[in-house]
Amino acid sequence: MRRVVIILAALAAISCDASEPRIAADQLPNLVLQPADLPTFSQFGSGAQVTADAHAGPRKDPARFGRLGGWIARYRPADASVRNGPLVVESRADLFPSTSAAKQDLDAYSSEYETTIARSSGKKFGDVAVGDEARAFTFGGGADFFYVIAWRTANSTASVLVEGSAVSLDDALALARKQSARLSAGTR
Repeated sequence: MRRVVIILAALAAISCDASEPRIAADQLPNLVLQPADLPTFSQFGSGAQVTADAHAGPRKDPARFGRLGGWIARYRPADASVRNGPLVVESRADLFPSTSAAKQDLDAYSSEYETTIARSSGKKFGDVAVGDEARAFTFGGGADFFYVIAWRTANSTASVLVEGSAVSLDDALALARKQSARLSAGTR
């Protein structure tokens, strides 16, 4: 009897994930911010995430939670004399086999950045309206501040990081919402 209950629970979990909205792996390059999303910026990196893109901590393993792949794009102002607003923008997207795996990755984002802010007197913000679930953090100081928004949409996680001496949560949120629209458009 116990074996039957376990099997039924596993089948229920699989069928729930199967009926949930999904983003296909072939959409990855389109899930990060695109040059048209940042018209006054130039892209200086874009492609599949590699080992050098990983941060130390719970998200370092490229196979975490059954991860199917990830993409990253980086931007800087096209005019090098610009000193206000973001000086670097990083956009990431990762795909997972299920919503539950993506939720685990979002929790790992929280762990990663909670550790970062504990070391650098940063701050975790309350709820932010991006995707299905979102987390926001800030850290840094002096002339170098960072704001990170990480969120989940269907079976994906995504993040936007803005860096500069004069950046704000609003800068990160505006870009995260643009990227979130891309993820929503890729959901079937």
